[in-house]
Amino acid sequence: MKKYKIAEGLRAGDLVGLVENVFSIDTYKSKMGEDKDVAVLAFTVKDRLPATDLMEFIEKNYDFVLDADISSGENDNGDYFLFVEMLRSDDLPAQVVDMLEGTSKLTGVQDWSFRYHKNTNTFQAVAENFGQVVPLNSQRYESKINEQKTNDYKQFFDKTLFDDIVLEQDKVIIKKPFGVEIGLTLVDNTDLLESSPNLDEASTAEIFWLTKVLGDYDISKYDDNLVFRNRNQTLTFKRSE
Repeated sequence: MKKYKIAEGLRAGDLVGLVENVFSIDTYKSKMGEDKDVAVLAFTVKDRLPATDLMEFIEKNYDFVLDADISSGENDNGDYFLFVEMLRSDDLPAQVVDMLEGTSKLTGVQDWSFRYHKNTNTFQAVAENFGQVVPLNSQRYESKINEQKTNDYKQFFDKTLFDDIVLEQDKVIIKKPFGVEIGLTLVDNTDLLESSPNLDEASTAEIFWLTKVLGDYDISKYDDNLVFRNRNQTLTFKRSE
C-alpha cells in the first residue's frame, strides 16, 4: 500500500466535506508554460486553510506536479480554487488518477468527476475518459480549442446566414453564400464602453450594412472597434481583410 506524506497536524479524513468532487481541466491558464503544453486542474475548496493543506499534500506526494497554487481570493460562493499544473503527455491520465486516489484519503471523495474547458458536461474521473476528453499533446490541444472556439462563434452569430466560420488565430472569417467573406479580428474591449460611440455618418452607414449582411445584432462603433451584442453576450472586433 502506498504511503503518503501528510503535513504535521493533518490526518486522513480531515478535509471531508471541504472539497467538491467535481473539478475542471483546462478552464484556467497555466502560469508554468503555454496552455498547449501544460494542463491546469482546478479544485474547489470551502476555505483557504483546507486549500493550503491540500496544496501541500499534493506538492509533497506527486513529483509530476509542476506547480500547485491557491486563488488569491474567494469566488462568488466564498470558495477558493486550488490550481494544479501538470505536463500534457500520454502519462497524464494515469497521473491524475494516482493523485485523486491519494487526495481521497484526505477528502473522503470517491466519486470524482471533471469538466473540460468551457464544457458544462461532467465526466467520470477515470483514465479512459481523461484520454478521450483531454488532449494529451500540443497538437491535439490546439485542434480541440480551435474547434471549440469555432463552435462558440457559430453560436454567437446564430442570426447570420453563413456557409461556414473559420478561425485564423484571432481572425474570424464568416463565409456567406455566393463567395462573400467578412473578416473580423477579435480585440480586447477593456474600458472601451466607457467612451462614447461613433455617431458620424460613415459609422452609421457601416453599422447599417453589417446588420443587413450579418443579421439583426446590436452593433456600436467606438473608433475602429465594432461592439456586437447578441442576447447576453458581447464581442468586440475590428474589420479585417
